[in-house]
Amino acid sequence: MPDVAYLNGKFMPLRAARVPVMDRGFLFGDGVYEVIRATGLRPFLVDEHLRRLQSSARMLELACPPNALLRRVIREILRRCRYERSYVYIEVTRGVTYPRKHHYPPEDTPPTVLVAGWAMGPERPEDFVRGVSCITVEDFRWGRCDIKSVNLLPNCMGKEAARRRGAAEAIFVRNGLLIEGGSSSILVVRRGRLLMPRLGQEILPSLTRALVLKIAKRRRIPAVIRPVTVREMFAADEVIIASTTAEGVPVVKIDGRRIGSGRPGPVAAVLHEEIVRAREGRR
Repeated sequence: MPDVAYLNGKFMPLRAARVPVMDRGFLFGDGVYEVIRATGLRPFLVDEHLRRLQSSARMLELACPPNALLRRVIREILRRCRYERSYVYIEVTRGVTYPRKHHYPPEDTPPTVLVAGWAMGPERPEDFVRGVSCITVEDFRWGRCDIKSVNLLPNCMGKEAARRRGAAEAIFVRNGLLIEGGSSSILVVRRGRLLMPRLGQEILPSLTRALVLKIAKRRRIPAVIRPVTVREMFAADEVIIASTTAEGVPVVKIDGRRIGSGRPGPVAAVLHEEIVRAREGRR
C-alpha cells in the first residue's frame, strides 16, 4: 500500500504531492507541524497533538483547520495506508503569496494543509537493551522553541553532528543548564528522583514528557521540575530520551562519558514499558 497524503482537500499518493515554490513554508519556514505515532488505525495522543498544533498556530497568528476536520483526515489516512505501525505528519503553512514579501499576506490567504502517512521503520530493541550514546551541543536555536514550527535547521545540524559521532541524539545545553534534545525531551534520574527542566520559551511542551509525568505519579516515582544542570546530568544514575519516536530510550554515554553504571537502568525500563502499554491501549 503506498504512502498517502492529503493536500489542500485532496487525497493522493504521497510521492505525487506538490507544493508551489511560493509557499511561505518553503520560502520562510512559516508553518507549524506535528508527528503522531499510530498503531493500526489508532493514532496515539491525537487530541493532545491537535491541541498543540492549534496552540502553535495561534502563537504565529496562522489559520489552522478545525480539529474535527483534521481528525477525519487522520482516520482516512490511516484507513488508506493500513500499516501496522505508522507515522502521521501534519503541516500547516501560511499559504502561497506572490511576490515574495516578509510581512504576512492578507488574512483571507488560504493556508497550505498537508497530512501524510507512512510506515514506521523497523524497531531497534537493542537500544533498550544496550542503551545509546548522545553528545551535547550549545543551544543556538531561535528563542521560541515552545512553538512547534518547521524552522528546524539548527535541530538538523545538531542531530547530524550526533550522527557523525555515532550518537543517537544531540542534547542542547545553555549556560550550564540542560535544555532538551534535537527531537526529544531529556530526562535525568538521580538518587531515585526524576528531574525535568522547567518549561519555557526555550523548550517544546513535549507530549511524551507530559505522559511520563502521569506515569511517574502512578508508579510513585518522585518527579521534580526545576532547572537541571549539565553537571547533574553527567552525575545522573540514568538519562532517558523521551519523544513520539523514542519511547523512553536509555542513554548510557554522553560526550564519551559513562552515565551511571553504563547500562540501562530500572526507571528507563518502567517508562518504556508504560509508554508502549499506553500507546497500544493496554491497561
